[in-house]
Amino acid sequence: MSPADVLAAGPVLAAGLPLAYAVTRRLPLALLLTPICSALLASAAVMLMLLVGGSLRVWLAGAIALECAAVAPLLMRRRARTPLPHGGWPDAAWLALPVLPPFLLTLRSPDQWDAHSIWWLHAALFVEGPGTARPALASPVFLFSHTDYPPLASAPVAAVWAVLPRYDFRVAQLVSIALAFSAITMLAYAVRRVTEAAPVLVSRLAAAGVALAAWSTEPSAVGTGMSDPVWSAAFTAGAVLLLLGGAGGRAEPTLPLLLLGTAALTKNEGFVAVAIVAVLVTLRERGRARTVWLPVAAGLAWALLARHLGATSDLRILPARALLHVGCDGGTGGGHVLRGCDRGKRQRDRRRCQERAMACGPMSREGVKACRAAYLSGLRAPARRTGGARQPAGAAFPALAGQAAILR
Repeated sequence: MSPADVLAAGPVLAAGLPLAYAVTRRLPLALLLTPICSALLASAAVMLMLLVGGSLRVWLAGAIALECAAVAPLLMRRRARTPLPHGGWPDAAWLALPVLPPFLLTLRSPDQWDAHSIWWLHAALFVEGPGTARPALASPVFLFSHTDYPPLASAPVAAVWAVLPRYDFRVAQLVSIALAFSAITMLAYAVRRVTEAAPVLVSRLAAAGVALAAWSTEPSAVGTGMSDPVWSAAFTAGAVLLLLGGAGGRAEPTLPLLLLGTAALTKNEGFVAVAIVAVLVTLRERGRARTVWLPVAAGLAWALLARHLGATSDLRILPARALLHVGCDGGTGGGHVLRGCDRGKRQRDRRRCQERAMACGPMSREGVKACRAAYLSGLRAPARRTGGARQPAGAAFPALAGQAAILR
């Protein structure tokens, strides 16, 4: 990666700044939100390219032009929107600086298998254009790559690669890290918002602590191109602002809806979780919160497009038992069925799959324990007043319970 690559990629990563500023009206907070907004623009360009055809560069330029045309009138009316609270430079520093050291500690060579076999492979297909991407998404050869996964984790990488002369995996890693950094800092901002009644230092420390918890289960996943930290942090931030943000979250729903849309367009699990939150908000507001279904519509649009292109989840094609007979050695990513291999290799790969499945078990159990603790704390904690209305402290428990069902 050369300085020229950084200079070429910079404008692409900064393309979402006008949208981020229009949402926040605070430059420090907008800078933290910019990678997410840029990824949303790139995702829209990818989806239109796959649906209509043409070059990714052309659709990306069109998305940026449409963003500027839509945002310019809003920016010229300075008093049209009230700036979001806690978005100044001191708060932005508390959101961003505590999470920088963990990113540096987990930064390593860009050789993580899932990043290559799923997200960066999809990005390369998008760069090659619809003539390559469409057949690949429908081909059973690429079944191991989860071709039905939404494009948000891959689209910004594809957008940056589209302006570079070559595929650079270090650049891809840095783009993925920027996206994860943005999602995690938005999670910290959501905590800062819902704890604003506490002393300032306590609220800021709570926000920083929750952000640092992103490294608690799988530290290497955050800085290696994985999408799970992105969708989970964005989803949690959006859900917290909507469910626990009180009148402020309902009066200014743009940011939480944008974060929920990010989760829905990052991974299938995020789409299902966002649908659960949409149902909860609709029931709580008695049908008045129709805008909460916009992120669900975005995720559904990708799901329909993926099915139209012929992409099918590998979980629908291969029975769970058959997965134990697929190569899991990391070099092939399950791309070949070990029909002609020796019995010893089949047993070794089956044992690896079983070990990985067992490794996921404690995470599911911890998720259930977290939901149980949240429920008990909601029962014990008194209801608090937010914006003149009584808000139960355990209001987010149904969302946590639904997410635990997904994990299990």
